[in-house]
Amino acid sequence: MFRCPVKSRNRIRLFVGALLISVARLDLSLAQDKDIAVPEPDRLGILLDVSPEMGFLVPQARKEIRWLNERLAERERPAVPLREFLGAGLDQEGSLSVPARRNALYELRDFYQSEELDGLYWITALGGMQSGAGFFQLQEMLKKGDHQLILRNAWQDQVTAGRRWADRPPEPEEDPLHEKNLADDWFEVVAAGNGYLIRSWLLPTPEFRDWFGAPHWLTTPTLIKRLGAGGRKVALDTAWRSRLSYRYTLEFSPEEETWPETALGRNWLESTALVPFLDPEDRQLRNDFVYEELAARDSIAEDLDRIPAAKLGILFAFGYIERDLERFQSRGNRPIRDWRSHYLADLTRIVSESRRQIEADAGRDDRVYLNEFLALPGRGSRDARPEAFAGRIAELVREHGVDALYLFTNGYTGDGDYGRFEIAESAIAKVIREAGVNLYVRVPFEFGVAPTDLHRLAAASGGAVFQGRSGDPDWRVPAPEAAWPEMPEAEVSVAR
Repeated sequence: MFRCPVKSRNRIRLFVGALLISVARLDLSLAQDKDIAVPEPDRLGILLDVSPEMGFLVPQARKEIRWLNERLAERERPAVPLREFLGAGLDQEGSLSVPARRNALYELRDFYQSEELDGLYWITALGGMQSGAGFFQLQEMLKKGDHQLILRNAWQDQVTAGRRWADRPPEPEEDPLHEKNLADDWFEVVAAGNGYLIRSWLLPTPEFRDWFGAPHWLTTPTLIKRLGAGGRKVALDTAWRSRLSYRYTLEFSPEEETWPETALGRNWLESTALVPFLDPEDRQLRNDFVYEELAARDSIAEDLDRIPAAKLGILFAFGYIERDLERFQSRGNRPIRDWRSHYLADLTRIVSESRRQIEADAGRDDRVYLNEFLALPGRGSRDARPEAFAGRIAELVREHGVDALYLFTNGYTGDGDYGRFEIAESAIAKVIREAGVNLYVRVPFEFGVAPTDLHRLAAASGGAVFQGRSGDPDWRVPAPEAAWPEMPEAEVSVAR
């Protein structure tokens, strides 16, 4: 088979992408003339994985899909149907290994058929048991039904790891698309339906690049080197965006997308897209709305009133880079533009909230308050102090004799940029397990989210991680299984 040289193929892809965008714009302009018939967009459905490892992505997706359907209704366009499914188990029909209610093969088939879908956008961690027979039957179903499948592979811990996922790759069991986990199976599935696999911090093998939803810019040195390219950033082929936009009259990623190197509440929403959107202006409005919704929470006082305790210990623990705060405080009345300044503005506001709570509880004998403001000289690993918060928790337990703990924190102790969460969970676990103390945690969304391991630790202690606002149904997601962390020797001394 004749194959064009690489440069020629790239020119062809750019030409085709530009042509598709031009045609889509022409269709939209013609749509304003009611006397000219314009083809209806293909019908898209969204399948949302609601397994525990998805974490905050579940409430985010629910809010974004609701926003999308409200805007579609305003334009007299049909809604995008949503279904929720636990995991991504996949096996052949009649399997005894994967029960029917956990077998995505049945769910996908029924969704395509009952909603008469042309394409399906599956937001999933790709967790669960899968078999070769299941992959084969799914491929055959997509081919025979002329169904498109778009996989949006994301889950909380992978998203919040940011660039570290590429610089320090996890073990194979932590990543379903790790090269040792036969990731080709999932690429062959999307290729069978002429779809795409969208995923951050991943470079597919050359044979599957045509089915990969790449960002516009690649800025990670580790991955640029793996491509054999030079420079500080590399432009990637994003013709897939134009093809999907033409089919569904929706956008699937920002035009200038880059993978966020650190996933905080605000810059995570601004850097990438989890759910398709109508246009850039609509996406900005949606981001503002969703950010406010996800950042909405109960007050500190309301959190404390929910905790059963004869003597409650409260630790307000915040880390920051000292020179960043000095620069922020000296800015005067200049407007806030960069994300770090936004972070420090949020930090200043939330620290003020914590101080007001201490003042409100002055004189209470059943509550003990401690502050830990961790001023770090730099972001390097040498300056990091992951044990700092664990030491103050030990003080509350051993010196003040509390029977429950409330940790209100940004989780930042260095070794990277803001959004890096490291608080020596195993050292904390040793202290509270020995004393029988329940741990409750709140991480304001402005600072990111509590990692899955912290959820497991809090649940194992008899406590919980508070998320969102009480009564918000979008935050109703299955909790990670309770588990105590292992205790590395390096952290034993911190807990003693």
